[in-house]
Amino acid sequence: MSNYDAITLEKITNSDQLLTVIPLPYNDKQQNSRVLLLTVNDTLKSAVFTMYPDVAQSTKEFSGRVIITSMNGDFFKGFRMKNGYIISKFIKKSSAYTTNKIESRSALTYATEPIQLHEVIIPARKPVQSLTVAYLYVYSYEIESSNVSLLNWGFSGGGGGGGEEEEVADPCLKIKAQIDNVVIKAKIDALKGKTANKNEAGIVQKKDGTFADMIAATNSNELNMPPGTDFTGSMHTHQDPYSSGRFRENGTPIMLRPILIFSPKDVVHFLEFLNNTKKNNAPITEVYSTMISSSAVYQLRFTGNITDVKIDCDISDLNIKYVKSIKDNGNDKKLGFLKFLEDNIGIKGIELYEINSDNSTVKITLDNNKISNIPCK
Repeated sequence: MSNYDAITLEKITNSDQLLTVIPLPYNDKQQNSRVLLLTVNDTLKSAVFTMYPDVAQSTKEFSGRVIITSMNGDFFKGFRMKNGYIISKFIKKSSAYTTNKIESRSALTYATEPIQLHEVIIPARKPVQSLTVAYLYVYSYEIESSNVSLLNWGFSGGGGGGGEEEEVADPCLKIKAQIDNVVIKAKIDALKGKTANKNEAGIVQKKDGTFADMIAATNSNELNMPPGTDFTGSMHTHQDPYSSGRFRENGTPIMLRPILIFSPKDVVHFLEFLNNTKKNNAPITEVYSTMISSSAVYQLRFTGNITDVKIDCDISDLNIKYVKSIKDNGNDKKLGFLKFLEDNIGIKGIELYEINSDNSTVKITLDNNKISNIPCK
């Protein structure tokens, strides 16, 4: 029986897919088994991935055997690893091979020469631990095939196997790179010149670095995305206070005052950009959303787990909760916005930054329900 309460979705490097991993309940120091599920050519494939660690391991990287079987126990593939390297593969000795012979050396034949692997050595990344890599020839790929030479899944468990962790680029450095980019800087400056307009203006950035205009929503002062899913970021304005066209009894105009920080719809667009990275294989470190007003420039970045990102929002309901959050927090737009994210979006890793007029940047966080500014270095 599988441990369904411990199901995880794990990243496959250089792929837009996530691997479904279901641990088995009888795992211990001698054996670590997991059911793996992956869609290949529109077909759901499954396999049982079992690691048998060596008793003595000289490093944190996995040493031992890995046996891959079908769900009914038929031998599929297998290989031996030493200190994180695949050094040999197992082949089926006879058609009489069954899973109860896995522990028997007589049932397995070792390849006499090391298997030729493409880029099997993965450089260690600071500050993450050493990496253990398994190539996804689990799903009927041949290990020598160049089609999977860049696909790997960092697996954990099995008595010493270290899980691969994606290095998260410092958002402060990403924002600085944008500020130093003359093209991006010019577009921000151009949008700053439009904050006095009655309608919002904005652009989106595509994965290839090109830009497209956002589309004005019908009968509302909002912007919609242009067609496509290959967007990694956006820049848009929130306007200065402007006349509604209506007047009070004493003749003074009734002014509309946009909240000069991200709106709920802006947050949803940001989540859509993050969700798109699964489809267009773009790194989440490139995803951003910038809001420009005459008084401040803010940017959203993400340092969380991409599998936590879900887009099932009721914008009308979020708008009500958003306005209430701003009001309940003394009309402090930063505090109200961050509390809104915490209480109503609930996705860890969405970070708020403010870009000052001198191009310095601060990260804005909650500290005991109060605003804390952390300068970017």
